[in-house]
Amino acid sequence: MNFTGVSGQIQFDQDKYLVHPAYEILNIGGTGSLRIGYWSNSTGLSVIAPEILYKKPFSTNTTAQLYSVIWPGETTAKPRGWVFPNNGTPLRIGVPYRVSYQDFVAKDKSPPGCCKLVALCRATQLRVVWKWKRNPEYSNLVFEVAQNNFDAAVGDVTITTNRTSPWAQGLL
Repeated sequence: MNFTGVSGQIQFDQDKYLVHPAYEILNIGGTGSLRIGYWSNSTGLSVIAPEILYKKPFSTNTTAQLYSVIWPGETTAKPRGWVFPNNGTPLRIGVPYRVSYQDFVAKDKSPPGCCKLVALCRATQLRVVWKWKRNPEYSNLVFEVAQNNFDAAVGDVTITTNRTSPWAQGLL
């Protein structure tokens, strides 16, 4: 079954595969769209429409560049994404000195324990600079985080009654 669609002629071969599949690459933003280029199986990315390329011999040494992408902020500069600066103050991570379960947080450096290992892996992925700080007791550790003396804590920290504030919903 062959027909003309919104994007032009659509043809299928005897195995029901699309003949010359091609896609228009659009940059959609604001109230409109801009054509960046085209993509097809045979030509890859191109600024020349595939139907034109199919009519003439394909040259692999074309130097035509794709049109620029307009990023949010109306700029052509590629955004960095969500990246933490590596020149800022390092995160202060509180680590309990005495632990009840060594597999969560080990006092020694090798192996570090599950909680420290997870925190270390995530911080490395985010390229965050951190500094481990030892703290003697769990209750004091949670208090130090609440007081902004630590940015985070690792360990098997539990919510207990002396670490919470009572809360009741006011009724009118």
